Amino acid sequence: FDYTFDERASNDLVYRYTAAPLIDTIFNGGNATVFAYGQTGSGKTFTMGGDVSSAKTDYSHGIYAQTARDIFHRLSLPQHRSSVEIFVTFYEIYCGKVFDLLNNKKRLRVLEDQKGLVQVCDRKEQQVKSVQDVLNIIQQNFLILLSIEFYYALNSFLIFIANISGR
Repeated sequence: FDYTFDERASNDLVYRYTAAPLIDTIFNGGNATVFAYGQTGSGKTFTMGGDVSSAKTDYSHGIYAQTARDIFHRLSLPQHRSSVEIFVTFYEIYCGKVFDLLNNKKRLRVLEDQKGLVQVCDRKEQQVKSVQDVLNIIQQNFLILLSIEFYYALNSFLIFIANISGR
């Protein structure tokens, strides 16, 4: 692990040390992954998605939203303006099965390609053009997931992917 954080760490601090440095990697043509791992109840959903469980839900301080803000800020700079498109996928892994959260929880196939890489097939990609588009996707799916049975939610893993490509 590059870093570990305890319950006193703010989402802003976690973002600054983990995902924020990866923005340069992305804009230099590389790939980046932020992986939240921890015990049930340790704050992974809060860290990645924001405050999704209180009466005053706030998705704006999660890693997803902060990353989206930095990416769209970078895209507003003259050297990147109008040169890229962003498509996101959002899926869930539950009991060894994969479900597309952007397509009514359609079950997806997971296959190994000729290079030995794992591919999630037929997942829906949705273009996003603003931070608000990303927040809307997160909000819609967290509301659905939080409304389901508690035990189910504890054993579910979420994968949010943003693909940035040149036109």
